[in-house]
Amino acid sequence: MSNQKKQDEKSTKDYFISQIREKEKRLYLSFNLGFTEPSFCDILDSNDGNNHHKQLHNRMIEMSSIDMVELLMRRKTSGLEKIDSEKAVKTLKVKSIKGFGAEETRGKLAGKDWWFMRLYTNNNPLPARVVGKLINQTFYPIFIRLDHSLD
Repeated sequence: MSNQKKQDEKSTKDYFISQIREKEKRLYLSFNLGFTEPSFCDILDSNDGNNHHKQLHNRMIEMSSIDMVELLMRRKTSGLEKIDSEKAVKTLKVKSIKGFGAEETRGKLAGKDWWFMRLYTNNNPLPARVVGKLINQTFYPIFIRLDHSLD
C-alpha cells in the first residue's frame, strides 16, 4: 500500500474521529440518491430487481444506523471500502460523472477516490457492489456492479 493511500485513509478516519470528539456526538451515514446513473435504476427495475431494490433499502437502513467510525472500521463485507482513484479508473472504467466533475464543487469535496458497499454481505447470492462517492458522512450511490470486478 502506498504512503499516499495510507495517508488518505488515515485522514478520512481522522476526520470522523475529530468530528465526533468536537461535537461529542456520533455521526451516521446518510444517502443521497440524486446522482445515480440510469443503469442504477435499470438494475433495480429489472425483473429480478425486486430483490436488489429491497436489499438496497435494507442495507441503507442498516448502514445509516451504525456510527461512521465503526462503519469505517468494519470488515469490507459489511462496511464501506475505499477504492483508490487509479484502480477505479482501470476497473470501473469511469471517466467522469455528472455532478462530480473535477471543476464542480461536489467533485472537489468528494475527491478522486471511489467508495463501495456490498449490496449483499458475504456475496450471497451475488457479489453485487453499490459504487459511489463519499462527502463527509453522505454517500452518493452512482451505480451498481453485479459482478465481482471490484476486488
